[in-house]
Amino acid sequence: MFFEWQGNQPVTLRCIDKNTETHDTVSIKLADLTESLLFQFKPGQFINLGVEIDGKMEFRAYSISSTNGEDYLQLTIKRVEGGKVSNYIVDSLLPGDTVQALPPTGDFNCIDHPPAT
Repeated sequence: MFFEWQGNQPVTLRCIDKNTETHDTVSIKLADLTESLLFQFKPGQFINLGVEIDGKMEFRAYSISSTNGEDYLQLTIKRVEGGKVSNYIVDSLLPGDTVQALPPTGDFNCIDHPPAT
């Protein structure tokens, strides 16, 4: 049985893959631990991703780079000067690690705002 990802409570996701895209950019694939979560989102939406750094949960927003309906969620993250979370993900997040994630959000997408004719 699948359930739709919604609400304001974070879910725990596991990093199942990490690929280097460029010298300062990685793509990570995240999967639901229960394998019952549907990753439904609109093109252009983002999630707030939380990682624990030095004992504190830090959340940052990242655009979704996977296609809708996959059994994983992909994010492509670039190193940022002084970027606490982005740099942690690029340097230290490994497959098998868990993160916290809030459901997709953002209305800057082509579904809610179709192109003008």
